[in-house]
Parts: sequence; structure tokens; C-alpha cells
Amino acid sequence: EAGGPCIAMAKRQDEIVSESILARDIEGYKDIESKLLKTLGCDKVDWFAVKEVLTCHEVHDICMCEDISENELKRVTLITDMIQEVLYKDDEYNRLAIGRFVRELLMDIQSVVSVDNDMSCLPQKRLMIYSGHDSTLIPMLCALGLYKDHWPPYAAHLALEIATSNSHDGENRRYVRAVYNHAGRVMPVRGNSEMWCPFEIFERRLVDMSLTIEEYRAICDKVAAESTPRKVANAASEYTSSSADNVMVPMDVDKESGSGRN
Repeated sequence: EAGGPCIAMAKRQDEIVSESILARDIEGYKDIESKLLKTLGCDKVDWFAVKEVLTCHEVHDICMCEDISENELKRVTLITDMIQEVLYKDDEYNRLAIGRFVRELLMDIQSVVSVDNDMSCLPQKRLMIYSGHDSTLIPMLCALGLYKDHWPPYAAHLALEIATSNSHDGENRRYVRAVYNHAGRVMPVRGNSEMWCPFEIFERRLVDMSLTIEEYRAICDKVAAESTPRKVANAASEYTSSSADNVMVPMDVDKESGSGRN
């Protein structure tokens, strides 16, 4: 963000993720944390930075630090998966993270489905493609209830298919299906339990999670104004550090004409 990191996100993160929660819910958390602090020679573990480096070494078959075992790498991955899940399954936090993109997606979809109310003509846009990162995809998966505690693999992708069904009463109805990495997935949002989610339910969920740029800035500015300068400086410092791996700051999403996003 041009105006700096959003203090509202940093504040909410502190409220929902803490060392005590991680230590309580993850077996061996304190042991791996102590080992990393000693090995890395730092006073605080940036779990996402450590995870990225170790994963890159593993994928490229580069010898990792001899002090870090394969099982400990799996433990680091488990910790980062849990942090992501706790953060982005919190609607308040996730709305700040992904809400502006959700609004853009919502407006794109509405512009297509509203071409003709009786759906007698085909929309000009049949396919929209959006490109992002794992740190864009995870918040979107969480917003739709699709994240299953596992970091997206390389080239992971989410497709949202919109279809029209002719009912017996002659009334056309729209439905949306989520396909994640080639597998259809139920979006358990607003009580939905069907593979093909009624469009109205899907649309309402996007509305719930969307934010305009003005709304986002107003929330961030309000929390910043309520915080003392010292608290703001400390929160911004930690938040900026975490955002180095594109985890805390929502990624800009590239949009290609006539296509959609991952």
C-alpha cells in the first residue's frame, strides 16, 4: 500500500494468533522454535520466510542446513499452514486481506450475468482469468470455505464455473461450482451443501467479503488513529517484516483482458 501497511490487519493478527495458541495446538512447537532461534541466530522466527527458504532448497535438491531435518521441515510447514488457516478463516482479517479483489471479482461476475435478465443472449465474456500467488489463493479459498489446511502446490488453480439450469416451472436458475486443482469442491458457505451452489448464495458470500478501496482505507485509518504512535510503529514494523514473503499484505492481482485469475 502506498500509505504503508494496514495497522488494522496487524492488530487483528495479534488478537487471533499468539505464541500461546501455537504452543498449545502444535506438538513440539517450542522445541522447533528454540532450535530455529539457535540455528538462525535471531530473536524471533519468521515462520513464512523460513518455510519459503527450506521449501526452495528441498524442491531444487539443494542441501539444507544440516541442523534441520526433513521431519523438522514438515513441522515448519505444519506451523505455517496453521497460522494461515487461523488468520484467513477469520472473516474480519480475511476481508481486509482479500476484500478488494473479491469486490473486483464480484463486479466482473455481475457484469456478465446481468447482460440479460432472462438470459436469452450469451454474455460477451465467456472466460475471465486472474493470476496471483499462493498468498492470494489461500485467502480466496478460505473465503469460500475450501481451504483444507494444506498449502497450495505449485501451479495450483481455482476455477469458478457458472451454469444455468432450466427448471420444471420454466424459470432459469444459475449455479456456481468450484473446481480446485481439477477436483470439484463443495463451497460450504451460508449453509450450502451442494456441489453446484445456488448463485444467490455464492453472490451473497462475495458481497459479505468484499471491500471498496475507500472502505479498506477508512478501516485502516480508523485503527491507526486509535493507536498510539508507539503501538503503530511497532505493529507496522512487525507487519512489514512478515509481508516480505507476500503473506500479510494482499497481493496485487494481474488481470488480462477477457481472462480470469488463479
